[in-house]
Amino acid sequence: MYIQFPKQIETCLKELNQKYEAVLTGGFVRDALLRRPSKDYDIATSATPEQVKEVFKRYTTFDSGIKHGTVTVVIDLHPIEITTYRIESGYSDARHPDHIEFTTDLKKDCRRRDFTINAMAVCLNKNRFGELIDPNIIIGYSSTLAVILFMQCFPTYASDLPLSDFQIRQMMAG
Repeated sequence: MYIQFPKQIETCLKELNQKYEAVLTGGFVRDALLRRPSKDYDIATSATPEQVKEVFKRYTTFDSGIKHGTVTVVIDLHPIEITTYRIESGYSDARHPDHIEFTTDLKKDCRRRDFTINAMAVCLNKNRFGELIDPNIIIGYSSTLAVILFMQCFPTYASDLPLSDFQIRQMMAG
């Protein structure tokens, strides 16, 4: 079994990862680890909302949650929400942050997320392909497990990587 995601999500990730970092977070990571299809595609990025709009200037974009750094990009009639990494502080109503600051640090963004699985992200860019970011792991990251999982789940995407067949077999063998 391998997990597929829509071409529009792949387009978003590839476009953003040319200049910035973009990852899938939350429910997608959960579903991938459980090796089941997902319809939950949360894209987080180091790009600011203005930079996201610039990257996708040939597509329709609109501010869907700009206060929280979310821009919706419409590709082939599919709306995709892309949210800038952020740090939150102060919760005077115990639910919503009083202050939001954008950051380029994925680990800081992951730490602010509420549930353990929502705090996980997976990188699909060429420099960090398959790296599983989990701020709840105290020593190191589960990158080897994630590379093996994503090489199996995304063989088409993985074929774009500058890895030899030997390197891929080594990773898949553990």
